[in-house]
Amino acid sequence: MIKAALEPPTNTPPHPSLTPSSSHLASYSSHISTSMTPEGHVPVEWIVDVCDESGGWFIGTALSYYESQPASATTSSPNGNESSPSKSSGMVGHLDVVVPDAQNPQWRGEVKLHFKTVRLLECCDQNTQPLFMELCRSSIVPVDWEVEWAPPATMGGDEEDDEAYFVEGEASWLVRLMNAIICNPTPEDEEEGQECVVVPCDPNLRLLRCNAGNSHALASTGKNCSGVGDFERLVMEGVVDWSGEAPAPEVYRKSPARRRSNSNGGAAPQQQGSAPPPPLEAVSGSPTSGNYESDSNQYPEEDDAFSPPLSQLRESHLTALTNLYLDMRECMGHALQERERRVQQRKEMIGTLVEYVFGGELGRGVELMEALEDDDGSHDPTKESMVTVSQISKALNSLRQEADVIFTDKQVRIEGVKNEIKRMRGRLRDLKAKEEDLLEDLEAEDDDDDDDDDSREM
Repeated sequence: MIKAALEPPTNTPPHPSLTPSSSHLASYSSHISTSMTPEGHVPVEWIVDVCDESGGWFIGTALSYYESQPASATTSSPNGNESSPSKSSGMVGHLDVVVPDAQNPQWRGEVKLHFKTVRLLECCDQNTQPLFMELCRSSIVPVDWEVEWAPPATMGGDEEDDEAYFVEGEASWLVRLMNAIICNPTPEDEEEGQECVVVPCDPNLRLLRCNAGNSHALASTGKNCSGVGDFERLVMEGVVDWSGEAPAPEVYRKSPARRRSNSNGGAAPQQQGSAPPPPLEAVSGSPTSGNYESDSNQYPEEDDAFSPPLSQLRESHLTALTNLYLDMRECMGHALQERERRVQQRKEMIGTLVEYVFGGELGRGVELMEALEDDDGSHDPTKESMVTVSQISKALNSLRQEADVIFTDKQVRIEGVKNEIKRMRGRLRDLKAKEEDLLEDLEAEDDDDDDDDDSREM
């Protein structure tokens, strides 16, 4: 991609945001020759969306881009002595991303350039504009969708008012890395000279229906690419809005990607006279035979043939939720039983402790020590449910309050003893003072006796 971006694009949808100018190409060529590191890293400044492990998206800044050979791109020779790069694998792009920016970094790391992990939002560096556009063009796949979108001027008003300003159109291309679609121009756009419209995939975009045959894909590659998998992915992830009321043709056929082969290798029969399915399962105008093939070589794992129908997804989700509910109910029952057992055990331990500490019964202390040694913690309720932990904590708090009542009486007695000790100490201080006075009197009498003896001798 780094070298491919040096040349003007030859096959791309006609839109200025994906077509670099000659000045941009010249700036990019100079930037590559002067700033590209020996390791192949190209300094960039792009605003991106990064997906974390939980599926959340965060705004970040891409600082550099480089390409590497994938691990599966080398194939051994027949004799096993040499290896050569595979021509079908291609290079894998990587971005050095910091979240949210280089001035306030909270996270930094390398992210594989894939539309499920990163989205290219804006290029802030004019020198790398051709590379940004080339990466976006490489992620374009042909689709044939009927859509509606709200122009930016109508956003923010009442829902009833905005409904009248929704524009109907047909999406012909999906730019996966930009998370946007390219639609055929409306009459107003044609009057303004626009050849196509780029619409971001957000809640202001409403997907109506996915058709099976795409004229652009059929004309260029001869392959049938309707974008069924991407259609379902956007709806199931909640990225866009969609209408469950599929408009008209009278006959709905499933695309070859949705058919499931039976044991004899043929297509599964379809029910006649059934109600029209929702647009995620019903694809109109599809051929009656043939296999679905994806037109995108960069993301072969996104073939629509591996996307299950919406009804199967719902059924599997409901089954998983039901099993989870039953397991949680059983787990909670065991946890509550364990909680009751633990509460009773702690009540007995507290009673034994009180008898040992305040009653002086040594035998009860020995029983308490043996009970603690036998309790190996194998039935810890915290392993069963986190909810039980809070319930046991509340029970222990109530038990501690009961124990505080018992300790209060003891503390009152202790305070009385302390006060008596204080009074005794006061009396001791008085006795010491009297003792000192007596000693002084005795010393004074001894001095008087000595004076009398001296006077007699004289």
